Amino acid sequence: MCLWRLFTHCFSRSDRGSDDFYTPPAAARGAVSVVREAPFVREAPVVREVPYVREALVVREAPKRPTETVSAITLAEIPTPPATADPRFPLRQAPQCRTCSTSGTRRLTQEDNPNGNIRRPYYFCTECKRTQTDVPESKRGWITWDDARGINQANPHCYCLMASRQDRCGSGSSSPGMGFWTCATGTCGYFSKDRYGLTRRKLDGRQPTTFRPWLV
Repeated sequence: MCLWRLFTHCFSRSDRGSDDFYTPPAAARGAVSVVREAPFVREAPVVREVPYVREALVVREAPKRPTETVSAITLAEIPTPPATADPRFPLRQAPQCRTCSTSGTRRLTQEDNPNGNIRRPYYFCTECKRTQTDVPESKRGWITWDDARGINQANPHCYCLMASRQDRCGSGSSSPGMGFWTCATGTCGYFSKDRYGLTRRKLDGRQPTTFRPWLV
């Protein structure tokens, strides 16, 4: 029966051409049509460019201090600091020689001292006394006097910031009887023949104001 229907259906129409002899049968009623979907293709992710915004870094600078102008000050213009208390004599510890750092030896001047320093205590260096042959014998190894003679709080101060000692040049010097200032304890190399205590460096080539001592 099925074959007959197929036969009559294919060749019963006269308007078909000789070459159109077969038509696929229609889908049976109630049949389920199968639709094949196209294979899934994973699409590449779309990258959206986000404009890069660079934040400006704000740096807060510290307020600038006003520039201080310092004028040039010469050595002579620097104020002299006040002298400290007078050193105490006799010295509790023997001073050291500034040349060889040997501890000084204490002695008394002789009775026939021509400069008015009879039996006066002083310190000298035994080592330099023996080796310093290029200086007068009275100055060889000399360190300091061991008394308060010639010391006054009003005296110019030495490099130790102490009141210096006023003294007198001996009879064998180039300017006998004239005054000079020196360190009271022999600790520093302060020395001045100027009445106001100016050293050769501060005088800067000028001649010192000579004076006669009034404390010795």
